[in-house]
Parts: sequence; structure tokens; C-alpha cells
Amino acid sequence: LADMLGSAAGNSNNIRSKFYELKNLVSLGEDKNMSEFLNFLEVKFPDLLNESEFLKQGMASNRKISNIK
Repeated sequence: LADMLGSAAGNSNNIRSKFYELKNLVSLGEDKNMSEFLNFLEVKFPDLLNESEFLKQGMASNRKISNIK
């Protein structure tokens, strides 16, 4: 999965970010096969591809950015 997404295997946050970025692009393109494949991956890797963890990670990034300003 990490190789497919071009990410380091040990970097869960990066894998998760790239996965949901890809999932968003696929939804815009309306590719049913790719969408089904990404849904399969979410089921296969539920801990890694946890959408609520992705959202938390995004909120943490936003807090870091707001602290810099």
C-alpha cells in the first residue's frame, strides 16, 4: 500500500493522507472500479485507513499552522 501511494512504509500519517487524497480524486473522476478498489483497501486496512484519524490529523496540522502565524 505504501509503495502504491509513494510513501514510506512506517509513516502512517503520510499513507493516510495520500490515500484520502487519491480517494477524493477518484470520486471526482467517477471511476467505479477504482472507487471499489479503494473501498476494499479501507476494509482490508481499517486501522491504517481510519477516516476519523485522518480528520484528527488534519485538525492537528491546522492548529500547528495557526500557531505559526
